[in-house]
Amino acid sequence: MRALLRRSALLLAVIGLLWCVPVRNDVQLDQRLQPPSTGHWMGTDDLGRDLGTRVAAGCRLSLSIALLAWAACLGLGLMLGGLAGYLANHWIGKLIDLQISITYIIPFTVFLITLLALFGPGLAPAYLILVLLAWAAPARQTRTAVLQLMSSRAVTAARSFGYPPARVIRQVMLPQLFRPVLITSLAVLPEIIALDAGLSFLGLGAPPPTPTLGKLINDGISYYSVAWWMPLFPVLTLMAICWAVRFLFAGFTGRLGQASLSMRTSADPSSPMVG
Repeated sequence: MRALLRRSALLLAVIGLLWCVPVRNDVQLDQRLQPPSTGHWMGTDDLGRDLGTRVAAGCRLSLSIALLAWAACLGLGLMLGGLAGYLANHWIGKLIDLQISITYIIPFTVFLITLLALFGPGLAPAYLILVLLAWAAPARQTRTAVLQLMSSRAVTAARSFGYPPARVIRQVMLPQLFRPVLITSLAVLPEIIALDAGLSFLGLGAPPPTPTLGKLINDGISYYSVAWWMPLFPVLTLMAICWAVRFLFAGFTGRLGQASLSMRTSADPSSPMVG
C-alpha cells in the first residue's frame, strides 16, 4: 500500500508541475529549429517556440480530455450496461447489447470515419468520439455482472419486497458493480490517452495554435531530418504518460480487486442493501 501511495504522490507531483508550466507561443524566427540547450531543454520548433512548454501544454490538454472521457465512459457504461443486464429479455436490453457488440465488431477505421462524418473535426467532436469508442468495455462488464447478480438472493429478496427496478439497481446492485466496472474502465484510460493523441495527429482535435501531443508529433515528422528533437520528445512524453498511468492504476486495480473479492466473500447475500 505504501508503494502505491508513493506512485500516486509522484505522478500527482509530475502532473502538478505540468499545470504550472506556462505556455510560450511567442514566435521567434531567429530561434527556430534550435537543438536542446540550457535555455530550451527540448529545443525549439519551426517558429522558434519553446518545445518543452508546448509539450507540457499538450500533456495538460491530453490528460484533461482523457479524464473527462474516462469519467463519461464509466458513467455511461454503468447506466447502459445495467439496463442491458436488468432488461436482458426486453427489447431495450437487447438493443443495448446489440450496440455493444457492434462497437466491438465494426473495424476501428470504419467506425472512426463514420463518427468523423457525423461530428466533423474539433475539440468537442474529438471528446465525443473518445467516449463513443471506449464506453463498450465498462458497459459489457456491467451487463455481465448484472446478469450474475440477478440470480443472487439479495436481488431476489429486494424484488420480492416490490422494490422498483431503479431502486434495486441503485441500492442493491450498484454497490457490488462499482468496483469491477471501475477496474475495467481504469484499464481503458491509457488507450483513451493514446487515441486522443491519434486523433490530434490526424488534425481532428483542438485547432491550432493549441498544442496537443499528436499535433506536435505530426508537425515534428516534417522536420525530423533537420530537427530530430521535434518529433522525439512528444513521442517519448506520450509513451511516458501511457506507461505511468498504466503502472499506477495496475496497483489500484490490484487493491480494488482484493477488496472486491474480500467484500464478496464476507458479505451476507441474504441481506440486501436497501433502506
